[in-house]
Amino acid sequence: MRLTYLIIFGSLLLSRIDSLAISSESQGIALLQGIANERLKYDCLEIRYDELRREEGTSVAQVIKFDHGNIRKEHLPNGTFQGTLSLYASDTVYMKTTHDSTSVELVPFDSSLASGVDIYDPRLLGLTDTPSLQMSMDTCLGLSSGRNISVKQTVLDGKNVFLVTEKLNEATWEYYVEEPSFRLLKKIVRDGIICIQIDNEYSNPDLVPFPTRVNILRKERDKIRLDRTITVTNLEKRKSFPANTFTLGSFGLPLNAVITDYHIDRVAGYWDGEKLVGNPVRMSIQEQRKLEKKLNAHPFSDVLRWCMMILGACCVFFAITVKIRRQLHNRESIYK
Repeated sequence: MRLTYLIIFGSLLLSRIDSLAISSESQGIALLQGIANERLKYDCLEIRYDELRREEGTSVAQVIKFDHGNIRKEHLPNGTFQGTLSLYASDTVYMKTTHDSTSVELVPFDSSLASGVDIYDPRLLGLTDTPSLQMSMDTCLGLSSGRNISVKQTVLDGKNVFLVTEKLNEATWEYYVEEPSFRLLKKIVRDGIICIQIDNEYSNPDLVPFPTRVNILRKERDKIRLDRTITVTNLEKRKSFPANTFTLGSFGLPLNAVITDYHIDRVAGYWDGEKLVGNPVRMSIQEQRKLEKKLNAHPFSDVLRWCMMILGACCVFFAITVKIRRQLHNRESIYK
């Protein structure tokens, strides 16, 4: 009889534990999904920030424009650094290695060539130490990874927060989440010899749900590999951008700039000022239009044009007349 009671009690206890585990996992997923949902509300924005890279001893100012999946990122020139410009649109990455470069490279976004391009969805700010074009909100938050998830309440810097923990094999991910704002305050990743810590500060309420400052520290065997601070200087939530923002026309390319397409591993064409053409051109469409505009700008341009034509005809007539007279004069001299 006692054995029967023990079996029943044990079954009920295990059932209760399983129920709590399922509840904890659901709550953890809801908290992480809340972070994603708050950020995904913004599908058109422009963000400017300064990135201090202590491990390199450099500082870079960057501007990212994002519009429903189209991304344009610019590293502004600074001292000896000449700056870069990258664009992602229609599953293609456009790269201009320096601001004054006379060529552009086109690469497939999922190729190894694109993996090293420093361009990404700006809504991932503060969610990962190494953002890239291949990363998404789900991958940064582990929402589709099959990890074991648990959650508990704790205190961080005097604030009551939820600690969501994910585990997969020997790796763990810790997310300190504030509710109901769904702000990620801290993220810690431990995987073997690697330890990554991301601390987000939210001192400017106008930027929420995005952080004002992000501190990133990555260590391998206790040796610092990455030590960076990102400070947001401006974030503008927009409805749209000018039509040419996410096109080659925004690159400020010179006439006959070479466009190399690594989809086909050859030169795709040359820039004529407005579009790609198969062969280099002598005068761009823009230059042609400027010339036409200049000719048509004067109110008496038609009169002047006719005067010039008449004057030209007179000059030709005068030259012919002089030539004929000289020939006649030479003949008369011969017969004399």
